[in-house]
Order: sequence, then C-alpha cells, then structure tokens
Amino acid sequence: MSGITTARSIRFATLDDPISAAFLEDTAKDIARELDAADVLKTAAMKRPCAMVHTDTFTVAVSTVTTVNFTTEDVDTHAMVNLGTNAQRITVSSSSGAGLYYVTAFSEAFDSSAWTMGEFTITKNGTGQVRRKYYNYNGSTTLKMHVSGIIHLGTVGDYVDLRVYHEGGGTDNLSSTWLKAFKITIN
Repeated sequence: MSGITTARSIRFATLDDPISAAFLEDTAKDIARELDAADVLKTAAMKRPCAMVHTDTFTVAVSTVTTVNFTTEDVDTHAMVNLGTNAQRITVSSSSGAGLYYVTAFSEAFDSSAWTMGEFTITKNGTGQVRRKYYNYNGSTTLKMHVSGIIHLGTVGDYVDLRVYHEGGGTDNLSSTWLKAFKITIN
C-alpha cells in the first residue's frame, strides 16, 4: 500500500503497488518541492552578514597592547565596517542584527627573530574574548599568528577588534593582517 513520508510529505509506493506515470509524476513534484525549499534555506544562509577587513603593514611596539587599524574593506554585506569613522572595528549594524558571530584573525610578523612571545586577542567592546599566545623558541624570522572563536554580539553597536602584543626585540611590523566576522545565527 502506498503512503506519504511523515517528515517530507513525499509520496512513495511499496512493492505491491503498480507504478503509473501519474504516480511517478507526483513523486517527482514532491521531490522538486523539497529541493526548492532547500534552495530557499541555502539562499538565506548565503545572505548572512559578513565583514572582512585587512591592512598590509602595521607597526607594533614591544611590550605594548596595540589595536590594529585596518586600511582596506574587502567584504561588508550589511554595513558593519566604517573605516572612515573607526578603522579598528567590525560593528553590529541594524541590518546585520545581534547574534552569534564566528570571528577570526590572522597575520604574520616579519623580522620576529628577537620576539620571545606574540599574542593575538579578539575583543568584544574592548574586553578580551579570545586570546592566543605564540612562543618563538627557535628564533623564527616569520611568526604566523591566528585566533578565532564564536562571540555573542548581543546588541546593535557591539563590535569586535584585534589587539596585538609582543615581547622581545623592538618595534616590528605585521604584514597582511586580517579580521573577519561571519554571522552564524539567523535573526
């Protein structure tokens, strides 16, 4: 006896049912309807807010926490970046909305052979949320740093920024420093 799936409302036949052109057409329409519904969800996911900024070179003084100033807006789907007003932040806008955001940052420090430790911190509204330390035991001349995490940005105006700190050596330059934020929850 034929039936309908409870989860997806797709008609199906059993071994004893005769297969007709009309039955196959109905099944094909059911599957097409479900695929269309999946496309709607995929399109909504692709429209989720994201922002990505970077700077090519940034100077970091030794033993000083420095907030990175970004010079280039690479992606900003929902007006979360304003380099003219505040080049250090990705801010929740009214169009992006509050929620959980995956935030990630990475950079390279050149001529870092004198560094003993480098530290990356992503902050929310100026308070550290995710921190990662890198120790340079072997005197590497290029120290690659990365930090990421899921941060709840609960209200419009909440922001994230990237702070860098290092010990050892003197003032140094970071190269190709990036900060990215992707909303992972739907409003």
